[in-house]
Amino acid sequence: MVAPGTGGAAYISRDSFESNPQGYFAGLHGSGQGNK
Repeated sequence: MVAPGTGGAAYISRDSFESNPQGYFAGLHGSGQGNK
């Protein structure tokens, strides 16, 4: 699936995202990829 918050630039496993969505978003914000 397209990774949420990436504008279609990245893909992730749906199982990985559904098992830990909070961890995914924490990693996304920590890496500086978020749009602000």
